[in-house]
Amino acid sequence: MAHRIIVGPEFVEVLHTGPVRYEDRLIALEGLQATRGVNAHLPVLIDFSNASLVLHNDDLHASEEERVNYMARTINSQFFVGRRVAMVGISNDDAKPARVTSIVQQIPFQVFDDRDRAIAWLASSHAVR
Repeated sequence: MAHRIIVGPEFVEVLHTGPVRYEDRLIALEGLQATRGVNAHLPVLIDFSNASLVLHNDDLHASEEERVNYMARTINSQFFVGRRVAMVGISNDDAKPARVTSIVQQIPFQVFDDRDRAIAWLASSHAVR
C-alpha cells in the first residue's frame, strides 16, 4: 500500500494505490493529520481509484477486528469535524465504516463514481463558507 497526500487550494487529497487495508487507511489519516498546510475546514477527497481494497483475510475474526478498530479510531478523531469528505473509487458498501463515522460526527460525506463530480461537490461546498 502506498498513499500520497496533495494539499491544494480548494481541498486536500489522499491518493491510495495498490492493496489497501484498514490499517493502511489509518496510516494515511495519521499522515493527513500531520501534513502542514491543511487548515481546519479544508475539504478532503479520498481517492481509491488506483487501489484495491483488502477488507477480508483468511481470518474473518481478524478482519472484523480491523474494521472495528478503524471505525473506533476515525470516530474518535477530530480531524474530519468541520470538513466535507468525498470518497471516489470505492463502493457504497465498502465505504460504510466511513459513512458511520460521518453520521456520528455529523460530517457531510458522499461517495462518488466520478472524481470530477467529487471535486465539484467539494469545491461548491467550500465556496459557500
